[in-house]
Amino acid sequence: LSETADFDVLYYIGVDVVMLGSGALAACTTPPHNFAYFFASMVLWGMLMRFLNNLMNTTIRNCCPEDEEYSKSLNTAKYSLMMGWVAMPGIFVLAHLEMVNPTVEEILYEGMDFLSKAGSASMILHSSLQTWVEKQSERKEKLLALRRSNVKHMLERMVRSHDEMLASTLQTQATSIL
Repeated sequence: LSETADFDVLYYIGVDVVMLGSGALAACTTPPHNFAYFFASMVLWGMLMRFLNNLMNTTIRNCCPEDEEYSKSLNTAKYSLMMGWVAMPGIFVLAHLEMVNPTVEEILYEGMDFLSKAGSASMILHSSLQTWVEKQSERKEKLLALRRSNVKHMLERMVRSHDEMLASTLQTQATSIL
């Protein structure tokens, strides 16, 4: 999300709010009006799904271009998340057309909710682990740079001390010869 323009994020948050509002109107009104609200909600939902899919693809591509295994696990989490999101409107349609009873509808919603949360949780976990690994690597680099700097300063002091001792010894010998 950090690489996405602020305008795009705000725009899609607005689309999300309008989509939720039109979906609520579709659920609260009677036919045939509810189908217009439902259609509007689905168009906006499609826009959001495309944006989120592109955002996740970009994030996965940028976070680990060299680690194919890590990319695969993030893609699996993305598909779990997207499948949960994609199934929700289908469940609404099935329930609205009375093709499933309320108990089955609730079970399906809970299953899709769990699936999408499992996908998002695993993506968050993966990104947290990746961030932790990156921070550990940065910390090791800083520590190594500090150690190198300390060794360099110690060597410089040793060379100066050696030069001073050598100069002092030569001066003492020169004084004793004179």
